[in-house]
Formats: sequence, structure tokens, C-alpha cells
Amino acid sequence: MLEFPSSWSEGMDFRFFPVFAEELSNEAIPLMLGFEDTLTFQGPNIDSEFDKIVRTPEDVFGVCFFHPQSIQVLPLAVYAKVLEKTPFEVDGQTVLNVKARVVGRVMIEAVKQKQPHIIANVTKIEDKEGLVDPETAKKIIDELMRLHDQCNEVEAELMDRFNKPFTAMNIRLRPSAQETIDTRTADMAIDPISDLQSYVQISSMLMMEHHLLTADKYDAMCMTNTEDRLRFIRDKLRQKQKELLLLKKTPQEEVEKAMKAMQEQLQALQQQQAGGAGGMGGAQGQPAEGMSGVSGPGTTADERPVSPPGAMGGPGQAGGPLI
Repeated sequence: MLEFPSSWSEGMDFRFFPVFAEELSNEAIPLMLGFEDTLTFQGPNIDSEFDKIVRTPEDVFGVCFFHPQSIQVLPLAVYAKVLEKTPFEVDGQTVLNVKARVVGRVMIEAVKQKQPHIIANVTKIEDKEGLVDPETAKKIIDELMRLHDQCNEVEAELMDRFNKPFTAMNIRLRPSAQETIDTRTADMAIDPISDLQSYVQISSMLMMEHHLLTADKYDAMCMTNTEDRLRFIRDKLRQKQKELLLLKKTPQEEVEKAMKAMQEQLQALQQQQAGGAGGMGGAQGQPAEGMSGVSGPGTTADERPVSPPGAMGGPGQAGGPLI
């Protein structure tokens, strides 16, 4: 799949809106190719500022990611195609809803400007051409779809058990894996027969959206071998399914105790990161003041789907050392 158009040059400047990337969260984030949602931007003169970032004639804009604690820009960034733009007023301030679809990745080499938006030198990152074992790749995609839907089903049951009916309802409203893949590949004009590699690439990425932590999504998106990424995502979904089923069989008291321990572990890790330890590798930089980009309506902390104990893993290490 062509992610870096031939008309672009290595080392060119690209403009980005920054988005929080909480590595221990499994909430939706515009990090994967094929991701489509409405992003909400706000800040002074946001409509005109957004227009400055959009690259023509492709009608795309950059989205870069940074740690909410360390405020470091991560090397891997994406660019998204504008599908629809809607400004509106909230308490006298302009808010901009932008429906967009992520269509490519870039690597940030150096941040040149931090405000009012980020400008950085970028180089291309694309998957290596060709599949070694196409038949196995197709079988793994079938398995990913089953795992994705099974995880949704068990997660919804667990949310009912935790007295979170709103979250359970939202999980049940998610489209099936087959519907998601069929819709998005059709939107992106990807034929599973004539362009199997692109189909495998997009399909596997779409299966990450609800069930992988941001750190795992980031690691997967840094890969350039389609089949390695496919197996990585499969293994993560297998792990997620296994742990969800274990939670389902665990007595309520033990689940609540494990959840409390997990929250304490999460808080300790966040404090460690805030102190400058570990995490996904990043390029130095600051988010643009007064602007923010948020993927979709999201969920509140109380209604957020829960990752089972052991599924969090450690902080991601993709992206190498700080630039």
C-alpha cells in the first residue's frame, strides 16, 4: 500500500495537530491506517489554523502523538484525509469537528516549530512489498475477526457484571469485524483479490482499535513487515480473549480485588513516567498551546472498558531513543 506519495520528498516539512497518546489506555486513537472518526479541535482561530495545516491538493493533515505526562512528541505520526469539516460555537468559542480517515504514516525526524501547531521534518515509513505466505495470512485474518468479535461479546458481559450498562450497550453497538473490514476496504478501494497485501495490512490494523493498548498499537504501527504485524496483533488478541474469559470465570470479590490492584499499578506506572522513566520513544517537542484533538466522543473514566489484569504489559519501547 502506497503511504508516501511519489510527489513528496524525504525530509520535507509536515504540519501536525498533537493528540494525547496514553500508552496504557485501550481507547480509540487515530493511530492505525483505516481509522475513521470525527476529531474535535478547539482553540483560538481554530478554523483558520486548521486550514493552514491541511496539505493540498491531497486534502490531508498530520496528527502527531505525545505523552500527557512527559509532553514529548513521538517519532511515529500519521496523516489523515479530510472527509467533512463542521465548525460550531460552544460558549462563544469556535469548535471544529473534522471527520477524517487515517491513510498513511510518517516518521518525525526533527521538530522545527511547536506553536501554534507543530511543524516537523518527516521521512517515509511503509510496509515492505509482498507476502511470504498469502494463504496463512488469510487464515490469520479470519482468526482475528473471530477473536475481535468474541472479545466484544465477553467484554460486554463483563461490563453488565460490573454494573456499567452504558459501556455494555456501546460495546454491543460496535459493528462486527467483517462489517468493519468490508466497509473500510471498500471506502479505500482495496480489493482483497488483486491487492491482498493491502487488504491484510488494513484488516489487521482495524482489529486493534478496541482491544489493544495504545503502546501495543504504536509498536504494531512501527513495524514494516505486514506478516510480522499480523502475527503480533493475533497474539495480542489471543491474550486479550484468554484473560477476558478468565475474568468471566473469576468470583466477583476476586475480580474487584484484582481491579483495585491493577488501578494501583497503573497509577504507579503513570507517576514513574511523569518522573521521566521509560515509555514509548519520542521526539522532543511541545504540544501547540490552546489546541487539542480528541478522537470521537470517547467514554468517561467510570464507563471505560476494562483491560484484564496482565493485559497491560509494560510501557512500549517502540521508536527508539529520544530525538
